Amino acid sequence: MAGPEQGDNIDAAAATRPRSGTPGGRVKVKDLIAQLSKLDQNLEVFCIDDGPIPIPAGYSGPFEIHNVCAQKVLVASNENRQVTINFRNDLPGCQEHALISITSDF
Repeated sequence: MAGPEQGDNIDAAAATRPRSGTPGGRVKVKDLIAQLSKLDQNLEVFCIDDGPIPIPAGYSGPFEIHNVCAQKVLVASNENRQVTINFRNDLPGCQEHALISITSDF
């Protein structure tokens, strides 16, 4: 399964990828386990906002899983502990991570 395009950052992740799991887009536990079991079991996992509308600050509602993939990304945090993910896999320090794309827009 493809992740965000090279050069994308977390805010620009493509929201048009096919949804995982069963018809209607709802992921079952067995589907999520099957998708994750295909990946290197030692990868760090991140959930990323993959919806067409960014998740509002303070949102506490449900999320839907769109996609599970492994991709080389650069993960960094600033002095305020805000984490950014850069999808340009040609940057120094990029490492492969497991990414679970989620959205609140379903």
